[in-house]
Amino acid sequence: MTKRQSAYTRRVRETSEWLVKTEAGDLSAEEKAAFANWQADIGNTWSYERSKLVWDDIAALNELSELQQSEARGMDHDEGAPRVRTGIWSSVGGGGLADVFSHWGLSGWAAPAGGIFAMLMLTVWVAFFWNVGPTSYATETGEIKEYVLADGSHVTMAAKSSMTVSMDENERRVLLSSGDAFFSVSKDPARPFIVVAGNTRVQVVGTRFNVHHGPEEVRVAVEEGIVNVAHGEPEKIEAVPAVVLQGDAVEAFAPLVLTAGQKIVASHQGPLDTIETVRPDEAGLWRQGRLRYNDVGLAEIVADANRYLSGEIILSDESLRSLRLTTSFRTDEVEQFVATLDLVLPVKVRRELDADGKSITILHSKS
Repeated sequence: MTKRQSAYTRRVRETSEWLVKTEAGDLSAEEKAAFANWQADIGNTWSYERSKLVWDDIAALNELSELQQSEARGMDHDEGAPRVRTGIWSSVGGGGLADVFSHWGLSGWAAPAGGIFAMLMLTVWVAFFWNVGPTSYATETGEIKEYVLADGSHVTMAAKSSMTVSMDENERRVLLSSGDAFFSVSKDPARPFIVVAGNTRVQVVGTRFNVHHGPEEVRVAVEEGIVNVAHGEPEKIEAVPAVVLQGDAVEAFAPLVLTAGQKIVASHQGPLDTIETVRPDEAGLWRQGRLRYNDVGLAEIVADANRYLSGEIILSDESLRSLRLTTSFRTDEVEQFVATLDLVLPVKVRRELDADGKSITILHSKS
């Protein structure tokens, strides 16, 4: 068993044990202190809250079973009334615990065994809830949206961005297909959080950082914590062993490690650039409605601008893609930005309407 699998197994066991204790009530002062200390780990808190939902379903199921046993003893029963099923048990027959036992091949178990069985089922479902996905998320033009993932992590997606999330007992993985996403990751040493954007892989345990996946490059900026960045051919990136972060110590898996206030750019066609120093609060600056660039290619800037524009900006000449620009503008000032491009770059700006009446801005080379 690996170190991560061992930690996962321990959390499942501890979650089940604490649920049984807290539901029984009357915790001693020492047990209350121990429980509070255990919940200081956000991964434990998330596991407990999710599992509590399962526990409540089990309690509802027991009540349903008792009701049906009473009905069987001759109490009033409407033969035409549907049987009520709740939560995770809705896929099982309407006969309460007896149906559950039968469903799991345990029809010989007596009803008094329900408490033991509930504990067994709880442990199974705690483990089950750690396996999620794949789930897809996407935003529309001009839309910024925050999502809470199954592990308690928060992701804020920039306009016109898309990602797919999957989780299991070994890792939490996000495939950022395009756009920007700012991650506030719940700490869980047992399951690294991995973001893949093109041929760049970012890996953390619990931190706050931004990943940009544009047409020409991937940019990673860290607001808080430690981020590992690997870059290269996808099959080689995936072959790199997973990292485990312990405190501030890093068991390295990647050629570069970023900390708060650092940024790295990875070209789709080239190696990683050198690490840059930035203000930590500039990671995901777009969340404040501002786009800022320091010597960035025009293709990247135009792609970002199009995420916030009802029309479209088109580069008519491939040579324009590599023009470099340092600029800053608000996401509601894209039109003004485009209108002044010919003052700072060798481009001509022409506006027209497409067949659907949508505004198109075409950038031509002046040469």
